[in-house]
Amino acid sequence: MNILKIERMDFCYKQQFILKDFELSITEGSIYGLVGKPKSGKTTVLKLILGLLKSTSSRIYLKGQDLYDQRDKIQQMAGAIIDLPYYQNFLTVKENFKYIDMLFGFGDLRIAEILRFTGLTKHTNIKVKKLTMTQRKLLSIGLALFHNPDLLIFDDLLRGLDNDSKENVCKLLLKIKKRGKTIIMSNRSICDIEKVCTHIGLLEEGRISIEGSALEVRKELEQNLDYSEQRLYYSPIESKAIPTFSF
Repeated sequence: MNILKIERMDFCYKQQFILKDFELSITEGSIYGLVGKPKSGKTTVLKLILGLLKSTSSRIYLKGQDLYDQRDKIQQMAGAIIDLPYYQNFLTVKENFKYIDMLFGFGDLRIAEILRFTGLTKHTNIKVKKLTMTQRKLLSIGLALFHNPDLLIFDDLLRGLDNDSKENVCKLLLKIKKRGKTIIMSNRSICDIEKVCTHIGLLEEGRISIEGSALEVRKELEQNLDYSEQRLYYSPIESKAIPTFSF
């Protein structure tokens, strides 16, 4: 069963098509990796799904519901990490969950559950600005997961992490999948996500050009691209420090 279906999505920016007749189907309970070069439109796709951008023409269905002009419903059914982190650096880990719980009213039991699930229980009373990059990523995931959405959307989640940290984050994603959740994550490189994703789609020239399992996508690339072009998708992204934002 498809949890998400996008039909004939177009998106223009400065009179230039970023997406053209874009279509996508995501199976419930899967982890879908949306892979593309910088400025290929990955973040644009995710923002359109969340209703943060408006398509010139498309239909987006989430669990069979047409979500045209229903941004509130989308945000109830989905949790996301897009652009800036959702946490506040001057608060502790628990205070961040307390802050977001003002919207939902789940209480301390839910906060304790998410802290255990993300492995942050020992860091409950530490201010976010003192956490490692990996711990901040886990916190962001916990905040996105807090209201128990069916769909989780992560944009460039692994950016800035070393290989060990990427592995820790991917282990958490697999735990989330086991709970029946669906995940869409964007990334520049296939090699960072091929062990965790059930499906991978390559975004090129505004459309999904190749789609399938990691093995199927690899075979397709080997048949159709020369070595230098393949490296664009299989070279691991170099770990770089990400600036910290306070708000």
